Amino acid sequence: MSDFFKNFFKSSHGSTFRTDIAGIRGIAVMLVALAHFEIPGFGGGFIGPDIFFVLSGYLITGLLVKEYNKNISKRTGRGKISLGAFYLRRTRRILPASLFVLLCINIYARLNMNVLQVAQIKTDSIWTVLFGANVNFLRQATDYFAQNNAVSPLQHYWSLAVEEQFYFVWPVLFLAAASFHKISFRGRAFDVEQRLRAVFIAMGIGSFAWMLVEFTTSPITAYFSTFSRAWELALGGALSLLSVSGVAEKLGRAWTALRVVALAAMVGSIAVVTPTNFGYTLVIPAVATGFLLISGVQSKDDLVYRFLSLKPLTALGAISFSMYLWHWPVFVFGRNLDLMNTLAQRFTGVVVCIVLGTLSYWLVERTFLKIPLPKPTHRPNFNGRVGLVNSRILTSSATLLVVAGLGFVTYPSASASEGTKVTAWVPPASAASYAPGAPLPQNSTSQEPGAVVPADWEKSLADATALTQVPDNLDHPISDLADSKKWEGHGFDCMNIRKSTVDCDRGSILSNRDNSAPKLVILGDSYASSMVPGLMAAFDPQVWNVRGYLRGECMFADVNVYRSGRVPFPDCPAHRQWAIDQAIKLRPSVVVIIQNANTEHDGGRASFALGMKKSLDKVSKSGAKVVVVGNIPTTGNLSTCVLGESKLQLSCFRSPIEGQAYRSVEESTTVASGGIFINPVPWLCYENSCPPVIDDAIVKWDGSHLTTWFSKRLGPFIAADLRRAGVQLIKSGAS
Repeated sequence: MSDFFKNFFKSSHGSTFRTDIAGIRGIAVMLVALAHFEIPGFGGGFIGPDIFFVLSGYLITGLLVKEYNKNISKRTGRGKISLGAFYLRRTRRILPASLFVLLCINIYARLNMNVLQVAQIKTDSIWTVLFGANVNFLRQATDYFAQNNAVSPLQHYWSLAVEEQFYFVWPVLFLAAASFHKISFRGRAFDVEQRLRAVFIAMGIGSFAWMLVEFTTSPITAYFSTFSRAWELALGGALSLLSVSGVAEKLGRAWTALRVVALAAMVGSIAVVTPTNFGYTLVIPAVATGFLLISGVQSKDDLVYRFLSLKPLTALGAISFSMYLWHWPVFVFGRNLDLMNTLAQRFTGVVVCIVLGTLSYWLVERTFLKIPLPKPTHRPNFNGRVGLVNSRILTSSATLLVVAGLGFVTYPSASASEGTKVTAWVPPASAASYAPGAPLPQNSTSQEPGAVVPADWEKSLADATALTQVPDNLDHPISDLADSKKWEGHGFDCMNIRKSTVDCDRGSILSNRDNSAPKLVILGDSYASSMVPGLMAAFDPQVWNVRGYLRGECMFADVNVYRSGRVPFPDCPAHRQWAIDQAIKLRPSVVVIIQNANTEHDGGRASFALGMKKSLDKVSKSGAKVVVVGNIPTTGNLSTCVLGESKLQLSCFRSPIEGQAYRSVEESTTVASGGIFINPVPWLCYENSCPPVIDDAIVKWDGSHLTTWFSKRLGPFIAADLRRAGVQLIKSGAS
């Protein structure tokens, strides 16, 4: 082995610098990078930020204690810390690199991504600059563990937001705890470090209890919330105030064995901590990291210290901040370019992150760290003030320059859709000649229910599957997908009736509320809600009394529905039973059931079949014609699958096979219960492809839910299938 490699792998533990801490940083950043790049065996590597949290608490508290003790007044016995100098150091350390990567992400997005993605990245960037990324992703109900194409390239900034919020609060708490000099218990006065430990321990216990509660009710909140993470920071802070020198001397060799166990626990916890149990198991890597930190002070010559001080680990530790900033956008953008499919590609991505992290470290981090900062002083010092002012000017000017550049590249996206005329929905020519109530066309491609598709619509479907670009003449621009008011509203009230809903006791005020009017009841979840415009194009609301007992995420089938982290949706069983009871009480003419059968639930297809039968048996007591529209096939999400401004990638097109298994279960259980099953696949798919745009109309706003304008276009097909199945659609003006 050459001298170069010998020196590279040689330990540098002889330095006064805690090289073991650099090694821990290196391990943490590699774990999280390997996990996010989906390298087999490292799925639990998302514990990396948790290791960093403990490190931050330990190091920052240690620095504050050192400064406080250094400036203790002989007269008052109280120490001082300079908040201004502290925040200036944190600004110099964090903002340049984080804002630089943020700027690069926005420039890339402006050059290579569509208007929806650019607008979302702009919003995420604003929250990030304001140190609120974790709040933003909580607000969006982001599932951290769902690495789909809709994920933000800024999602990893959530952990920086937690640390930045910690930096704002921690010094103030430190000073508050250190200031209470007269605290005593049974005549015993508590010194500064004892008071600080008490505060940190109390805060840590409270935060850990908070996390346990949040994890059982909302894992997303538990993951992103600063309150749920404060215990890790408090753990590091409390440990920085302890000394274990006496214990280390007494245990001798056993002490080294404990450190080996701690290192193994920190790294090996990736096999234990999972998205479904992190609320209880994160304590393993956190405590292990804390023990390595506190024990490393007394163990600078043992096996663990030498391992953590190896040059490769300390080198990774040095670039860990920049590498962490780069790793997630590299993965997200690489995957969007279809470059993260093979193991070799993903390993290459990790190498790219190391290279970019190294460049950022030397060109950005190191450059700004060379800006001199004056030593904090607590007495008038003209030179010190001048140095402080100059440093503030340098740091602030550079930071403002990056922020200004960020604003320059993101601002245009805010007005990208301005001046775009949103046209009213106009039925396509193919639908105009196929109006509800009219005889079935002679050129229908099939005579089976659920497959009534005119030949001209079939041609539109075939043309849609051949698209390579988003059409220029969309009836609603793609930018409308960013405004929920444009794609979500179905124009009818009383479509999401709850027990507490008022003014819905007689149905929608936009439908016939006469007691003798035939009643249509719609049951299901958000998929049903997105189909309402189509149902209203099939059922004349001037004739029909329409009611929709719908609840997002709550399937009609009697099964336990789960949210992220396998947490049951508690409201679904009660709502489902109440909605069915209302349908039975109303004695409607028709009940239409639509649901997302792919929603995560207990027991797979067998459980779903039993739950479907159970709910159908209940509804059949209403005496209505029960119609089940099968699992609606998905498309790609135009917000994420469009490359550049308009190029449709293969991921924009989906196969109907994806939901066929549950459609088959829905069909068999519906037919067995005497109901009517309608297969929606022929409305939306041609051969084995479901396109995202048909006849110049966007099909789904998110790849799952129909847009309002496209749902209306399905009205004629719904009507034709219902009539062929024997459902009488009474129209206004009909005899």
